[in-house]
Amino acid sequence: MGEGHCNEDNVWITKSHSPMDTEFSPIFGANKMFLLMRNPLDVIPSHCTMMNLGSHSMVPKEEYYKDMPDYWDYYVRMEVNAMKLFFERNHKNAGQTIPTYYIRYEDLLLDPIRVLTELFKFMLDVPSLEGTVLEAQIAKHGSQKNSTKAVYKLKTQSTDLCRNRHMYTENQIQFIKEELKEFLHFYGYVQDADQPDNPTGFFKYNSEEGPAQLPSGGFREANSKVLSTLGTS
Repeated sequence: MGEGHCNEDNVWITKSHSPMDTEFSPIFGANKMFLLMRNPLDVIPSHCTMMNLGSHSMVPKEEYYKDMPDYWDYYVRMEVNAMKLFFERNHKNAGQTIPTYYIRYEDLLLDPIRVLTELFKFMLDVPSLEGTVLEAQIAKHGSQKNSTKAVYKLKTQSTDLCRNRHMYTENQIQFIKEELKEFLHFYGYVQDADQPDNPTGFFKYNSEEGPAQLPSGGFREANSKVLSTLGTS
């Protein structure tokens, strides 16, 4: 939204794929930022398919990890390096400069009403949506029992959590754990003794692999902090 008009006053939201933007992507400023993240094990094959088929809903005949293992290994490592760069740039720079709200794809599936309510409170800079039309629309369309028309047809089982782990070798899993340690901890994708029932604990670290610098699930504390300031400016 607004990708071609990001330097005009009539654009509210500008989408960016930084640091994977094209060479000629315009530079723009922002007053706020929200980041949408997802478990890397599901992001990588999804993005690979989109890049190869140019579609969000089509499914390739080939199975990358079986039919093209060398290409798949190359793609996994390329994507992981991009994710690491994305996280470092945003967390250390933009995320520390302007108010930022973090969203996980998994939370949009598990708890959509809470996430959407917090997101719009953040975007509108208001402490509550109580009594608004927006609150009613979120309740209507965010209900897990509600079936609405999608913008595009979803792939089969696209709502499953961590459904693509079988595509990775143990070496690839270890590479992801090493390169994305801070990312995985910050976004709560790690098994944690303090949260034994964490539904997004997709990665397990042992004591020999050492602790991360960032706290597990640190995005939640960051969100609570930014939400506590809404409507005070």
